[in-house]
Amino acid sequence: PDDAEQVRLIRFLRLLRLARLLRIMKMKSLMSSLEELVEGNQSIQFLLGLSKLLGTLFFMTHWAACIWWAVGTKERTDESWVDPFKELYTSVEERYVWSMYFTLTTMTTVGFGDIHPVNLDEACFALILLPVASVLFATLMGNLTDLITNLNERERQRQKKKRMLSHYMAWRGVTPRLRSQIRQCFLYMWDTKEDFEKYESEVKAQLPAVLKEELCLQIYGKVLQQAPFLRWMKPYPVCMRKLAAMLSTDFLEPGDFVFKVD
Repeated sequence: PDDAEQVRLIRFLRLLRLARLLRIMKMKSLMSSLEELVEGNQSIQFLLGLSKLLGTLFFMTHWAACIWWAVGTKERTDESWVDPFKELYTSVEERYVWSMYFTLTTMTTVGFGDIHPVNLDEACFALILLPVASVLFATLMGNLTDLITNLNERERQRQKKKRMLSHYMAWRGVTPRLRSQIRQCFLYMWDTKEDFEKYESEVKAQLPAVLKEELCLQIYGKVLQQAPFLRWMKPYPVCMRKLAAMLSTDFLEPGDFVFKVD
Protein backbone atom coordinates (compact mmCIF):
# COMPACT_ATOMS: atom_id res chain seq x y z
CA PRO A 1 0.00 0.00 0.00
CA ASP A 2 2.79 2.43 0.79
CA ASP A 3 4.41 1.80 -2.60
CA ALA A 4 1.10 2.32 -4.37
CA GLU A 5 0.52 5.61 -2.55
CA GLN A 6 4.02 6.75 -3.46
CA VAL A 7 3.38 5.91 -7.12
CA ARG A 8 0.11 7.83 -7.07
CA LEU A 9 1.83 10.78 -5.39
CA ILE A 10 4.59 10.79 -8.01
CA ARG A 11 2.00 10.69 -10.81
CA PHE A 12 0.07 13.51 -9.18
CA LEU A 13 3.22 15.63 -8.90
CA ARG A 14 4.03 14.93 -12.54
CA LEU A 15 0.54 16.03 -13.55
CA LEU A 16 0.97 19.22 -11.56
CA ARG A 17 4.29 19.88 -13.24
CA LEU A 18 2.75 19.23 -16.66
CA ALA A 19 -0.15 21.57 -15.87
CA ARG A 20 2.32 24.23 -14.79
CA LEU A 21 4.31 23.85 -18.00
CA LEU A 22 1.12 24.12 -20.06
CA ARG A 23 0.13 27.24 -18.13
CA ILE A 24 3.56 28.78 -18.75
CA MET A 25 3.30 27.96 -22.46
CA LYS A 26 -0.13 29.57 -22.65
CA MET A 27 1.16 32.65 -20.86
CA LYS A 28 4.10 32.90 -23.28
CA SER A 29 1.73 32.56 -26.23
CA LEU A 30 -0.55 35.23 -24.78
CA MET A 31 2.34 37.59 -24.09
CA SER A 32 3.65 37.03 -27.62
CA SER A 33 0.23 37.85 -29.08
CA LEU A 34 -0.03 41.00 -26.97
CA GLU A 35 3.48 42.02 -27.97
CA GLU A 36 2.60 41.61 -31.66
CA LEU A 37 -0.55 43.66 -31.15
CA VAL A 38 1.36 46.46 -29.43
CA GLU A 39 4.21 46.47 -31.96
CA GLY A 40 1.79 46.70 -34.88
CA ASN A 41 -0.36 49.53 -33.52
CA GLN A 42 1.22 52.95 -33.08
CA SER A 43 -1.73 54.30 -31.09
CA ILE A 44 -1.46 51.49 -28.54
CA GLN A 45 2.27 52.12 -28.23
CA PHE A 46 1.56 55.78 -27.54
CA LEU A 47 -1.08 54.98 -24.91
CA LEU A 48 1.16 52.45 -23.17
CA GLY A 49 4.09 54.87 -23.18
CA LEU A 50 1.88 57.64 -21.81
CA SER A 51 0.50 55.32 -19.12
CA LYS A 52 4.05 54.38 -18.12
CA LEU A 53 5.04 58.03 -17.80
CA LEU A 54 1.97 58.91 -15.74
CA GLY A 55 2.50 55.84 -13.57
CA THR A 56 6.11 56.84 -12.91
CA LEU A 57 5.06 60.40 -12.06
CA PHE A 58 2.34 59.17 -9.68
CA PHE A 59 4.72 56.69 -8.01
CA MET A 60 7.33 59.36 -7.32
CA THR A 61 4.84 61.99 -6.16
CA HIS A 62 3.10 59.44 -3.90
CA TRP A 63 6.25 58.55 -2.00
CA ALA A 64 7.40 62.17 -1.88
CA ALA A 65 3.99 63.15 -0.45
CA CYS A 66 4.22 60.44 2.21
CA ILE A 67 7.71 61.59 3.23
CA TRP A 68 6.57 65.24 3.21
CA TRP A 69 3.72 64.42 5.57
CA ALA A 70 6.02 62.34 7.80
CA VAL A 71 8.48 65.23 8.04
CA GLY A 72 5.66 67.63 8.91
CA THR A 73 4.17 65.40 11.62
CA LYS A 74 7.50 64.65 13.27
CA GLU A 75 7.51 65.46 16.98
CA ARG A 76 9.21 68.81 17.55
CA THR A 77 8.75 72.06 19.44
CA ASP A 78 8.72 74.53 16.53
CA GLU A 79 6.05 75.06 13.90
CA SER A 80 5.37 72.81 10.91
CA TRP A 81 3.55 73.15 7.57
CA VAL A 82 1.00 70.62 8.87
CA ASP A 83 -0.22 72.84 11.74
CA PRO A 84 -2.78 74.88 9.71
CA PHE A 85 -4.20 71.69 8.17
CA LYS A 86 -4.58 69.51 11.23
CA GLU A 87 -7.74 71.22 12.44
CA LEU A 88 -9.23 71.94 9.02
CA TYR A 89 -8.70 68.47 7.54
CA THR A 90 -9.00 65.48 9.82
CA SER A 91 -9.40 62.60 7.34
CA VAL A 92 -6.44 60.74 5.87
CA GLU A 93 -7.73 61.33 2.32
CA GLU A 94 -7.78 65.12 2.72
CA ARG A 95 -4.30 65.23 4.25
CA TYR A 96 -3.00 62.96 1.48
CA VAL A 97 -4.47 65.26 -1.17
CA TRP A 98 -2.70 68.30 0.31
CA SER A 99 0.59 66.43 0.54
CA MET A 100 0.22 65.28 -3.06
CA TYR A 101 -0.66 68.84 -4.04
CA PHE A 102 2.63 70.17 -2.63
CA THR A 103 4.84 67.48 -4.15
CA LEU A 104 3.12 67.57 -7.55
CA THR A 105 3.33 71.36 -7.85
CA THR A 106 6.94 71.25 -6.70
CA MET A 107 7.90 68.50 -9.14
CA THR A 108 6.09 69.95 -12.17
CA THR A 109 6.49 73.70 -11.51
CA VAL A 110 8.10 75.85 -8.84
CA GLY A 111 5.18 75.60 -6.43
CA PHE A 112 2.55 78.24 -5.68
CA GLY A 113 3.82 79.21 -2.23
CA ASP A 114 0.61 78.44 -0.34
CA ILE A 115 2.29 75.34 1.14
CA HIS A 116 5.96 75.80 1.92
CA PRO A 117 8.62 74.60 4.38
CA VAL A 118 8.39 76.12 7.84
CA ASN A 119 11.19 74.46 9.83
CA LEU A 120 14.70 73.23 9.08
CA ASP A 121 13.80 69.59 8.38
CA GLU A 122 11.14 70.61 5.89
CA ALA A 123 13.56 73.00 4.17
CA CYS A 124 16.16 70.21 3.89
CA PHE A 125 13.58 67.90 2.36
CA ALA A 126 12.52 70.58 -0.10
CA LEU A 127 16.16 71.19 -1.09
CA ILE A 128 16.54 67.48 -1.85
CA LEU A 129 13.17 67.25 -3.62
CA LEU A 130 13.72 70.21 -5.96
CA PRO A 131 16.80 68.97 -7.89
CA VAL A 132 15.53 65.38 -7.98
CA ALA A 133 12.13 66.55 -9.20
CA SER A 134 13.72 68.81 -11.82
CA VAL A 135 15.72 65.95 -13.34
CA LEU A 136 12.79 63.53 -13.15
CA PHE A 137 10.30 65.95 -14.66
CA ALA A 138 12.71 66.92 -17.46
CA THR A 139 13.23 63.22 -18.24
CA LEU A 140 9.50 62.55 -18.30
CA MET A 141 8.87 65.54 -20.57
CA GLY A 142 11.64 64.37 -22.89
CA ASN A 143 10.07 60.92 -23.11
CA LEU A 144 6.65 62.46 -23.70
CA THR A 145 8.09 64.60 -26.50
CA ASP A 146 9.58 61.48 -28.09
CA LEU A 147 6.21 59.73 -27.91
CA ILE A 148 4.40 62.59 -29.61
CA THR A 149 7.19 62.91 -32.19
CA ASN A 150 7.05 59.20 -33.05
CA LEU A 151 3.25 59.38 -33.26
CA ASN A 152 3.46 61.96 -36.07
CA GLU A 153 6.65 60.66 -37.69
CA ARG A 154 4.95 59.07 -40.70
CA GLU A 155 2.90 62.18 -41.46
CA ARG A 156 6.01 64.38 -41.22
CA GLN A 157 7.87 62.10 -43.60
CA ARG A 158 4.92 62.25 -46.01
CA GLN A 159 4.85 66.06 -45.91
CA LYS A 160 8.62 66.16 -46.45
CA LYS A 161 8.30 64.00 -49.56
CA LYS A 162 5.51 66.20 -50.91
CA ARG A 163 7.62 69.33 -50.43
CA MET A 164 10.64 67.74 -52.08
CA LEU A 165 8.55 66.61 -55.04
CA SER A 166 6.98 70.07 -55.44
CA HIS A 167 10.36 71.79 -55.23
CA TYR A 168 11.85 69.39 -57.78
CA MET A 169 9.04 69.89 -60.31
CA ALA A 170 9.20 73.66 -59.82
CA TRP A 171 12.97 73.54 -60.33
CA ARG A 172 12.52 71.57 -63.55
CA GLY A 173 9.67 73.79 -64.75
CA VAL A 174 7.20 70.93 -65.13
CA THR A 175 3.88 71.93 -66.68
CA PRO A 176 0.82 72.02 -64.37
CA ARG A 177 -0.90 69.11 -66.14
CA LEU A 178 2.14 66.85 -65.93
CA ARG A 179 2.84 68.05 -62.38
CA SER A 180 -0.67 66.99 -61.30
CA GLN A 181 -0.28 63.55 -62.92
CA ILE A 182 3.11 62.95 -61.30
CA ARG A 183 1.84 64.10 -57.93
CA GLN A 184 -1.22 61.82 -58.07
CA CYS A 185 0.97 58.90 -59.11
CA PHE A 186 3.35 59.41 -56.19
CA LEU A 187 0.53 59.90 -53.69
CA TYR A 188 -1.04 56.63 -54.80
CA MET A 189 2.28 54.77 -54.55
CA TRP A 190 3.00 56.23 -51.10
CA ASP A 191 -0.46 55.27 -49.86
CA THR A 192 -0.15 51.76 -51.27
CA LYS A 193 3.42 50.95 -50.30
CA GLU A 194 3.47 52.85 -46.98
CA ASP A 195 7.29 53.06 -47.18
CA PHE A 196 7.60 49.27 -46.86
CA GLU A 197 8.95 48.55 -50.35
CA LYS A 198 12.63 48.39 -49.42
CA TYR A 199 11.92 46.72 -46.10
CA GLU A 200 9.80 44.06 -47.80
CA SER A 201 12.67 43.22 -50.14
CA GLU A 202 15.01 42.88 -47.16
CA VAL A 203 12.55 40.62 -45.35
CA LYS A 204 12.13 38.36 -48.38
CA ALA A 205 15.89 38.16 -48.89
CA GLN A 206 16.50 37.05 -45.28
CA LEU A 207 13.64 34.56 -44.97
CA PRO A 208 14.16 30.84 -45.62
CA ALA A 209 12.75 29.58 -48.92
CA VAL A 210 9.67 27.96 -47.37
CA LEU A 211 8.66 31.03 -45.36
CA LYS A 212 9.39 33.30 -48.31
CA GLU A 213 7.05 31.25 -50.52
CA GLU A 214 4.34 31.30 -47.85
CA LEU A 215 4.66 35.07 -47.47
CA CYS A 216 4.54 35.67 -51.23
CA LEU A 217 1.52 33.38 -51.52
CA GLN A 218 -0.18 35.41 -48.79
CA ILE A 219 0.58 38.63 -50.71
CA TYR A 220 -0.13 37.56 -54.29
CA GLY A 221 -2.26 34.44 -53.81
CA LYS A 222 -5.64 36.14 -54.37
CA VAL A 223 -4.41 37.77 -57.59
CA LEU A 224 -3.10 34.45 -58.91
CA GLN A 225 -6.29 32.58 -58.07
CA GLN A 226 -8.41 35.18 -59.85
CA ALA A 227 -6.38 35.01 -63.06
CA PRO A 228 -8.39 32.94 -65.61
CA PHE A 229 -5.30 31.55 -67.34
CA LEU A 230 -3.97 30.14 -64.04
CA ARG A 231 -7.06 28.18 -62.99
CA TRP A 232 -5.36 24.93 -63.89
CA MET A 233 -2.80 25.57 -61.12
CA LYS A 234 -5.34 25.70 -58.26
CA PRO A 235 -5.07 21.95 -57.50
CA TYR A 236 -1.27 22.35 -57.28
CA PRO A 237 -0.46 24.57 -54.26
CA VAL A 238 3.27 23.92 -54.63
CA CYS A 239 3.25 25.45 -58.09
CA MET A 240 1.23 28.42 -56.79
CA ARG A 241 3.81 29.03 -54.05
CA LYS A 242 6.72 28.80 -56.49
CA LEU A 243 5.03 31.21 -58.88
CA ALA A 244 4.12 33.64 -56.09
CA ALA A 245 7.76 33.74 -54.97
CA MET A 246 8.74 34.97 -58.44
CA LEU A 247 6.29 37.90 -58.46
CA SER A 248 6.89 41.52 -57.55
CA THR A 249 4.73 44.64 -57.30
CA ASP A 250 4.87 47.32 -59.95
CA PHE A 251 2.79 50.41 -60.76
CA LEU A 252 1.67 51.30 -64.28
CA GLU A 253 -0.07 54.32 -65.74
CA PRO A 254 -2.61 54.32 -68.58
CA GLY A 255 -0.65 53.87 -71.80
CA ASP A 256 2.08 51.68 -70.27
CA PHE A 257 2.69 48.24 -71.75
CA VAL A 258 2.43 45.09 -69.65
CA PHE A 259 3.54 42.83 -72.53
CA LYS A 260 5.02 44.12 -75.73
CA VAL A 261 6.02 41.99 -78.68
CA ASP A 262 8.14 43.56 -81.39
